[in-house]
Amino acid sequence: MKKLLPSLIGVNKITSTVDRDRFPADKIDYAAHLSLAAKGSIAPFVVRRTGLKSFEVIDGHFQYYIAVRAKEIDPRQGEMVGAFVIEPENEEALLEQVKVFQEYRAETNPNNPTIALNSTKDTAIEDRAIESHQITESVEISSSIETLDRHLAELGQLLRTFDLKFSQKLEMCDRRLEKLESQGNLKAIEVLIAREFDKFRHELNPQPRRSVAISSNSKYSKLTVPELKKLARERRYSGYSRLRKAQLIALLEQSESN
Repeated sequence: MKKLLPSLIGVNKITSTVDRDRFPADKIDYAAHLSLAAKGSIAPFVVRRTGLKSFEVIDGHFQYYIAVRAKEIDPRQGEMVGAFVIEPENEEALLEQVKVFQEYRAETNPNNPTIALNSTKDTAIEDRAIESHQITESVEISSSIETLDRHLAELGQLLRTFDLKFSQKLEMCDRRLEKLESQGNLKAIEVLIAREFDKFRHELNPQPRRSVAISSNSKYSKLTVPELKKLARERRYSGYSRLRKAQLIALLEQSESN
C-alpha cells in the first residue's frame, strides 16, 4: 500500500451532508482568509469517492466549508483543496481512524448532542483542534521524510560528480607528469604538483585569494606581465596564464631557489 498523503481535489467536486449554517459564519470566513494567506490548509479532511470525479465528506465538514468559502473569496487560488480520499485499499484503516476521533470527541464533550459516535453530522469547532493536530503531524512527518530523501539523492549526485571530476583531474596530471618526466624537467614537476594540489584544495574549501606583495628588490619587478609569462613559457611551466604579476614573480623566484 502506498504512503497515505492528502490528494488535491476540486472543491466543486465535493459535497457534504451537513448544513453549512451549523458552523459559525465568522469562523469559517476568518479561517478561509488564513488558508488563502498561507496558500493551503493545515488540516485536510476525509472524503469518500461517490463517482469518477465526485466525493462526499465523511469527516471534517468544518474544514470543507472553509475550503468552500476560500473558493468564494478567490476562485482561482481556492479551486483545489487537500483531502484524504477513502479508497478500497485504505477504507478500513481510514474509517477506523475517523471512528477513534469521533469517539474521543464524544467522550470529551458528553453534553454536546451534535457529537455522536460514528456520526457524520456537525462537529464543534473547539473539538476539531485535536483531530487537526493529529492529521497535521502526520503530514509534516511525511513531508520531512520526502525532503530528507530528496537531499540524500542530491548529495549522492554531488559525490558522483566530485568523484568524476577528481578522476579526470588525476588523469590530466598524470599525462602532464609523464610529459615533464620525459623532458627531465624536475623543477617544473615540483611546481606542477604544488600548484595542482593547491588548486584542488581550493576547490574543496574555497578561500579568498591572498594578495602577494611584490618585492622591489626582485629582478622581475620591472618586467611586464606578458614578459613574465614569456619567461614561464620558456621554462616550460604550465598554468601560468591565469596568474597575476605577483604570482608570476613568486613562481619564477621559487623555481630558481629550488
